[in-house]
Amino acid sequence: MNFYFLLFDKFETLDLFGPVEIFGRIPDARLNYISTKGGIITSAQGTQILTQNEGRNYYQRTGYSDFDAKSS
Repeated sequence: MNFYFLLFDKFETLDLFGPVEIFGRIPDARLNYISTKGGIITSAQGTQILTQNEGRNYYQRTGYSDFDAKSS
C-alpha cells in the first residue's frame, strides 16, 4: 500500500512524522515523500527530506482539478 506525503518548505516536522510513524507500522506500507519540484525540502526546524518530483503528477492522477501547477 502506498502513502504519499506532500511536503513544502518550512513544514512542521511533527505534522509529518506523527502520521509517518503510524502509517509506517502498516505491513507492506510504502511511504513516498513528494513535492511539486522534487529535491530537498527543509522543515521549519531544519530537518531535510529528499522528495520525488511527483506533486503535479499525483494531483493530476487523483483528479484534483483545483491544483494550480503555476504556483509551484
